[in-house]
Amino acid sequence: MGRDLESVNLIFISSWYEPPYCRDYTLFAEEQIEANKVAIRERAKLLKSVRKEKEFKRRLCEGSEMMQKMMYDFQRERLEAESKADKLVNDLC
Repeated sequence: MGRDLESVNLIFISSWYEPPYCRDYTLFAEEQIEANKVAIRERAKLLKSVRKEKEFKRRLCEGSEMMQKMMYDFQRERLEAESKADKLVNDLC
């Protein structure tokens, strides 16, 4: 569900963004072509930055999950060590 929403959001952002002059009908054909080239470059930059942001968020989430798993592993190891220590103490008594 979240991934579908992100895809729709990316499409919405890319279709909504319209740099200046890309539909200025007072320009001559050559000027309009150049303005459209600029608009295409700017739109590509926007999409690239949106993709980078999404990749950063994905990696941040993966890193957070990995850190959580490591913490659980350390806690499990500590509990196992405490259990072994308690067993040794009880065996000695």
